[in-house]
Amino acid sequence: MTVAVEQNLQKVKEEAGVVDKLNERLDMQQKTVDAIERKVPDVTKKFAATNIEQLKTVGSTLLEQYEKRAQTIDMSTQNALEKNKEVLAKIKADISAAFNDAAERAKSLQDEAFTQLTAETKTSTESCMNSMLSPLRLNLRPQDVHLSLLLQKSDSDLHIKSLQLSR
Repeated sequence: MTVAVEQNLQKVKEEAGVVDKLNERLDMQQKTVDAIERKVPDVTKKFAATNIEQLKTVGSTLLEQYEKRAQTIDMSTQNALEKNKEVLAKIKADISAAFNDAAERAKSLQDEAFTQLTAETKTSTESCMNSMLSPLRLNLRPQDVHLSLLLQKSDSDLHIKSLQLSR
């Protein structure tokens, strides 16, 4: 039996050595875990600080991009407003020019109509005067004919002046 006890003891020693080695490994692992657990708050703080810095950088970059975009939109809006003002001024100038041209044409037509009406009135007046004075001229002396022509011209001039005043 001593041999069997000796063998059992030997096995227990060997197993105890394995258990000791396992315990040593577990202790080492526990120390590593403890060290990692002590570092976790520091790593978390570093991560948070790095994360905040990165978020600030991203925020700044986005803000710069938005500001550039806003400036671009503002510039394009200003350009559009300037073009709008130019187009509006051109439209106003075109309308003014069209009105001025129409006024000039109307004045020209009015002047032509007045000239034509004056000529027709003068012709009619002369014709009427001649038809009325013709019988009288046959019986008149040369001085009277001259007086008659002066009266006729005077009537015609008075008629033209009255047309001009009514205009």
